[in-house]
Amino acid sequence: IAPVVSEKSYGLLEEGKYRVYKISSIIKDTIYTAKASHILIKWDSDTPEAKKVAKEKAQKILRDIKAGASFAEKAREFGTDGTASTGGDLGWFVSGQMVKEFEKPIFDAKKTGLLNDVVETPFGYHIVEVTSVKDNTAYKVVTLEREITPSDETLNAALRKADSFAAELSAVDEFKEKAKK
Repeated sequence: IAPVVSEKSYGLLEEGKYRVYKISSIIKDTIYTAKASHILIKWDSDTPEAKKVAKEKAQKILRDIKAGASFAEKAREFGTDGTASTGGDLGWFVSGQMVKEFEKPIFDAKKTGLLNDVVETPFGYHIVEVTSVKDNTAYKVVTLEREITPSDETLNAALRKADSFAAELSAVDEFKEKAKK
């Protein structure tokens, strides 16, 4: 892979093809995106006691993070969903993709960072770190792809060299010796 980058384009040589990606326009879309990480603490049952225990656990983890603990390490240690293994990273998501109770504080955030309190959803309590605030910038990208193939001249030159190489050989041992060189 050999990247070639300019101000508005990116070229990539990969698997015998050369691809150029270029931003053709940047627009404001009607759909917003944001990026966040979370640590989900589920309750054991729907009882008020179980919810209280889960909330206290989530608030303790939140205090530890505010005191300097690593969000990703705490997510790996305490997270109870599939994002635990990735440090809680949810990646990018669009408005309307998550439940409203979870999405609203993320899309309302004016800056990146840890939300001040845990967020309650039907799934449990979430400790949330906004890693990119909402944005509705959309990029139109044009892709040009060309397969890199040898010309007839190049193929003929390679065949002539192979024929010349083979003509100079008389035994397998001689072939192995020349091939090493």
